[in-house]
Amino acid sequence: MKTKLLMLPIMLIAAEQSFGQTNLPSVFPCNTTLTITGSPYIADSSVTVNNGCTLTIDPGVEIKMGENTHFIINGKADFLGSASQPILIHAKNLNWGDIYLDSTVNQKSTFKYVHIENATHCMHANQEPGSIYAYKSTFEVQNCYFKNFWCGIVMYGCKNIVIKDCTFDSTSTGEKVHGMYVKNGLIDNNLMYNTPGDNDAIDFDASHNITISNNYMIAGGDDGIDIGQVDSIGCDSVVIQGNYIYNMFNKGISNGEYCVNLFINHNVILGCALGIGCKSGAHVVADHNTLYNNTVGIYSYEHTNQIWGPGHLSVTNCIIAGSDTTWKKDPSCFLSISYSLSDIDLMPGTGNIMGDPMFISPVSTLYPACCSWGDFHLTSSSEAIDFGDPAFPIDPDGSRTDIGRFNLNQTAGIKINQNSNDELIYPNPSNGKFTMRLIPDNKINKLIVLNILGETILENEFFGSETEYKIDLSSQASGIYYFKHYSGNSIVTQKAIVY
Repeated sequence: MKTKLLMLPIMLIAAEQSFGQTNLPSVFPCNTTLTITGSPYIADSSVTVNNGCTLTIDPGVEIKMGENTHFIINGKADFLGSASQPILIHAKNLNWGDIYLDSTVNQKSTFKYVHIENATHCMHANQEPGSIYAYKSTFEVQNCYFKNFWCGIVMYGCKNIVIKDCTFDSTSTGEKVHGMYVKNGLIDNNLMYNTPGDNDAIDFDASHNITISNNYMIAGGDDGIDIGQVDSIGCDSVVIQGNYIYNMFNKGISNGEYCVNLFINHNVILGCALGIGCKSGAHVVADHNTLYNNTVGIYSYEHTNQIWGPGHLSVTNCIIAGSDTTWKKDPSCFLSISYSLSDIDLMPGTGNIMGDPMFISPVSTLYPACCSWGDFHLTSSSEAIDFGDPAFPIDPDGSRTDIGRFNLNQTAGIKINQNSNDELIYPNPSNGKFTMRLIPDNKINKLIVLNILGETILENEFFGSETEYKIDLSSQASGIYYFKHYSGNSIVTQKAIVY
């Protein structure tokens, strides 16, 4: 009897198959698996995973959602796609609703290698529409792709969330990631193209213990990252590090209302109206950032029509160059700048210098006019070298810390499973033309390049007698690619971005 009961959900789904497709029930039986043999699956009405039940979706499954339908998860759902066989969820016709996680904080759902398209409206009128809308839930989203959507991922009252290695393309109407009352969150290594209108790429309000790291945000109608408040409750304990933020109409990073313990370090902020803004009672520490070609570099200020008080901004070891104005401070606000470099004025404070940062290749024209990210590593002639705060840990070469995002000998690439510091794809991101550093071994080496779908787009063998190997992906579409380099018993995998 037990065996028959376990098989029942699959039998129920299979019974509705016809003409090479499967019609989904309005409520999934507990412990159901959607397999590729029943794909594509059609939802002509909203479908629900009940509390205490689990739905598993296998690699390669396609789900077509009817107009005004929603994928409601009250239990647990595991979307387990793979690089070579992603799961596709899209509209049967033009658009559909959203994936709605409802009160599943004790039942973690997982989304891996899922392509979500055409999700444009929310389950309830008081909710902000998102391709994934999570209410008081726990979830993990990795290696997913969002296209033709209103907002990417919206969270309210969620805990222990992970959003990692995802691509949000430029076809959105709203924000890429928005969280309210979130506790414990990681937003890491995502690629976010143009965010239009009065919307931020990443927006967190009244949230605690959030890390926003290693993301690429390209162009937007408002801020790259906005940290703020809801119901007079601000954010607490937010780390923003290692991000690349380009060409935001307003601020690269905005910090406001009641937010405390905000740490901004090792970011590159380029071509924004304001690089780092601190307002309305926020307390921010910014260290080892590179800000270039922003109208205003840093600004501590207070809104006259707000009640939260003045901004408190402390800046150390930062490069602020190419700006019309390096720094601004309202009379009521706090701004401390130390051991930082400006190329146009000597900023007030301990250890500040005026000089040329001598970047390898900064850009002078902003995205999307030239589509160039630039290279903000320091040349050996940079005046930022060995002029950072002597109280900080020394650089890897044993010298006093350098000023800015990168120390002199630091490499730029994103390393995944990197087992040799001498091998690296650079520049990263690039327009498609990369160089791979090698350790000459006089052996046959092999390079395989995969796109985000896991498809092999390049496979070359070469004799490893040189220190560099050139790769040209300029004919490929913009996006994330994976480089696998085989040399003897060594395998090095690295992610790179083509813009």
